[in-house]
Amino acid sequence: MLSSHRGSATKGSAFYRQLAQRTADAEYTTAMRDRYATIDLPVLVCWGADDAWVPAARGRELAALVPGARLEVLPGAGHLVHEDSPVELTVALTGFLGR
Repeated sequence: MLSSHRGSATKGSAFYRQLAQRTADAEYTTAMRDRYATIDLPVLVCWGADDAWVPAARGRELAALVPGARLEVLPGAGHLVHEDSPVELTVALTGFLGR
Protein backbone atom coordinates (compact mmCIF):
# COMPACT_ATOMS: atom_id res chain seq x y z
CA MET A 1 0.00 0.00 0.00
CA LEU A 2 2.77 2.45 0.86
CA SER A 3 4.60 1.78 -2.39
CA SER A 4 1.50 2.74 -4.39
CA HIS A 5 1.25 5.98 -2.42
CA ARG A 6 4.87 6.80 -3.08
CA GLY A 7 4.39 6.23 -6.78
CA SER A 8 1.44 8.63 -6.92
CA ALA A 9 3.43 11.63 -5.67
CA THR A 10 5.48 12.29 -8.79
CA LYS A 11 7.08 15.63 -9.49
CA GLY A 12 4.28 16.79 -11.80
CA SER A 13 1.42 15.50 -9.67
CA ALA A 14 -1.37 17.59 -8.23
CA PHE A 15 0.14 17.01 -4.78
CA TYR A 16 3.35 18.84 -5.67
CA ARG A 17 1.53 21.59 -7.56
CA GLN A 18 -0.69 22.24 -4.53
CA LEU A 19 2.30 22.16 -2.20
CA ALA A 20 4.19 24.66 -4.34
CA GLN A 21 1.17 26.95 -4.40
CA ARG A 22 0.67 26.79 -0.63
CA THR A 23 4.31 27.35 0.29
CA ALA A 24 4.41 30.41 -1.98
CA ASP A 25 1.30 31.85 -0.31
CA ALA A 26 2.58 33.40 2.94
CA GLU A 27 -0.94 34.30 4.07
CA TYR A 28 -1.90 30.63 4.05
CA THR A 29 0.82 29.75 6.53
CA THR A 30 0.65 32.87 8.72
CA ALA A 31 -3.11 33.31 9.09
CA MET A 32 -3.11 31.62 12.51
CA ARG A 33 0.28 32.87 13.68
CA ASP A 34 -1.07 35.15 16.41
CA ARG A 35 -3.07 32.29 17.90
CA TYR A 36 -0.15 29.87 18.32
CA ALA A 37 0.67 31.43 21.70
CA THR A 38 -2.77 30.38 22.99
CA ILE A 39 -2.17 26.67 22.49
CA ASP A 40 -2.21 25.07 25.92
CA LEU A 41 -1.54 21.42 25.23
CA PRO A 42 1.62 19.44 24.50
CA VAL A 43 2.91 19.96 20.96
CA LEU A 44 5.58 18.09 19.06
CA VAL A 45 6.76 19.65 15.80
CA CYS A 46 8.52 17.10 13.58
CA TRP A 47 10.41 18.50 10.61
CA GLY A 48 12.69 17.09 7.95
CA ALA A 49 16.20 18.53 8.11
CA ASP A 50 16.43 18.30 4.33
CA ASP A 51 12.98 19.72 3.54
CA ALA A 52 13.47 21.63 0.29
CA TRP A 53 9.86 22.90 0.18
CA VAL A 54 9.62 24.38 3.68
CA PRO A 55 13.05 24.68 5.33
CA ALA A 56 13.72 23.44 8.86
CA ALA A 57 14.14 27.05 9.96
CA ARG A 58 10.38 27.41 9.47
CA GLY A 59 9.83 24.49 11.85
CA ARG A 60 12.05 26.17 14.42
CA GLU A 61 10.00 29.37 14.08
CA LEU A 62 6.76 27.45 14.49
CA ALA A 63 7.96 25.58 17.57
CA ALA A 64 9.16 28.83 19.13
CA LEU A 65 5.70 30.35 18.74
CA VAL A 66 3.91 27.55 20.61
CA PRO A 67 4.48 27.65 24.38
CA GLY A 68 6.39 24.58 25.52
CA ALA A 69 6.50 23.00 22.07
CA ARG A 70 9.18 20.44 21.41
CA LEU A 71 10.95 20.34 18.06
CA GLU A 72 12.39 17.22 16.45
CA VAL A 73 14.37 17.88 13.27
CA LEU A 74 14.87 14.52 11.60
CA PRO A 75 18.19 14.13 9.75
CA GLY A 76 17.91 12.85 6.20
CA ALA A 77 14.18 13.55 5.98
CA GLY A 78 12.63 15.89 3.48
CA HIS A 79 9.10 17.27 3.36
CA LEU A 80 7.44 13.85 3.55
CA VAL A 81 8.95 12.93 6.92
CA HIS A 82 6.69 9.91 7.37
CA GLU A 83 8.02 8.40 4.15
CA ASP A 84 11.64 9.54 4.37
CA SER A 85 12.29 8.60 8.02
CA PRO A 86 9.42 6.46 9.33
CA VAL A 87 11.48 4.81 12.08
CA GLU A 88 12.90 8.08 13.37
CA LEU A 89 9.46 9.68 13.26
CA THR A 90 7.95 6.76 15.18
CA VAL A 91 10.67 7.04 17.83
CA ALA A 92 10.02 10.77 18.18
CA LEU A 93 6.26 10.30 18.40
CA THR A 94 6.33 7.42 20.88
CA GLY A 95 8.85 9.27 23.05
CA PHE A 96 6.65 12.35 23.04
CA LEU A 97 3.42 10.46 23.70
CA GLY A 98 5.02 8.36 26.42
CA ARG A 99 6.15 11.27 28.57
